[in-house]
Amino acid sequence: MTNKKEYAYKAIAVFNTLDALREILSNITTKTENSAYKLLEILSHLEDDGASVYVGHECGIGHTATDFDDTDELGVAKTKVFEYISWINGKPTLEFTDGTTSTNFAIDDILYFVRDLLDEVRANAPDIFVN
Repeated sequence: MTNKKEYAYKAIAVFNTLDALREILSNITTKTENSAYKLLEILSHLEDDGASVYVGHECGIGHTATDFDDTDELGVAKTKVFEYISWINGKPTLEFTDGTTSTNFAIDDILYFVRDLLDEVRANAPDIFVN
């Protein structure tokens, strides 16, 4: 029979490993998000009307984000589906399916979003990117 002290040491080791991985994942997620926004900013300088990229349901399952500017009656920020991301007035801006826009948001699944963003940019900017 394994004693409880041994399990306690294992729990501490696994906890510390998971905590370290959480920190790494947080850093990678932040850098990924910032790079996606930087790409939009750069693309906005290449287009006369700015950079707006469609990432809606035709790309796959709709993307969701928490819109901190739109809250329910309890003050909880709403989670909404968005179709476009643009670079407007120096900020990434989402256009939601309900017709609203926001610059105060958190994309729920950044890696899924980035995949579709890259696919759309690659498909619609053949002069810039090699397929």
